[in-house]
Amino acid sequence: GGRGDRYDPATRIKVALDMLGKGMRTYEAVFGCLTGEVETMVTHNADLQQRNDTQRQVFDAVLKERVQQFDAEREELLLEISALKKGNAANEASLQSVRMLKEHVTAKEAELTNAILAANLREESDLAARRSQDQLFAQFSSRNKMLEEELEDAQKEYRGTSLRADELQQTCQRYAQRL
Repeated sequence: GGRGDRYDPATRIKVALDMLGKGMRTYEAVFGCLTGEVETMVTHNADLQQRNDTQRQVFDAVLKERVQQFDAEREELLLEISALKKGNAANEASLQSVRMLKEHVTAKEAELTNAILAANLREESDLAARRSQDQLFAQFSSRNKMLEEELEDAQKEYRGTSLRADELQQTCQRYAQRL
């Protein structure tokens, strides 16, 4: 019978094999696609790796250059620092000598001030002494004047007296001649 043919084992096996065959072809197609993609990825990966290597080389070169530059700059800075330190030491020394000079000058100023003060004091005492001498001199000269005046008076008196004595003597002589 026609209808029963479809379900006999042989037919079933044939149908199953057909389906399996279709499935296998689908798998093969998918597998083919996958294989292509994998190959593409492998190629892409190789490209990436190469690009990566190139970039790393460039980066390494740049880094090396930067490091050298940095070292050179550090050397320069170290030299500058040591120069600055030397300059600082020199400055410190000159500052010290300036400080010492200042102290010396201050000491000298103090000495001069003291000397000036002493001279002023001496001058004042000299002035005082001179004033007292002047006063003494004034006293002496006024006393001198008085003495001179007294002397003059005495001399006048003496002259007067001697004139009178002369007159008396002449008178006496005249009397003597008369006698």
